[in-house]
Amino acid sequence: MALEAMAAQVPVIVSDTGGLSEVVSHGMDGYKAPPARPDLLAYYIREILINPGLARDLSRQAWKKVLTVYDWQSIALGTLEVYREAIT
Repeated sequence: MALEAMAAQVPVIVSDTGGLSEVVSHGMDGYKAPPARPDLLAYYIREILINPGLARDLSRQAWKKVLTVYDWQSIALGTLEVYREAIT
């Protein structure tokens, strides 16, 4: 879901767990709230809502990441490299 939100060019705030933690760079292209910290989750949501410039900047950075890191060509090349390593 985080990648879909990033591709839709909306600000992303995720819980700092599992795969979501690997997708979002805190403060660069979104925010990560630690688990069991609703106060920080609320803080980041508030920051996005009261600061449209920040929301726009985070969304732009996230969009760039989607286009460069999570595009199908990069994914295919990464998969090919894994296969090459596995057979050598």
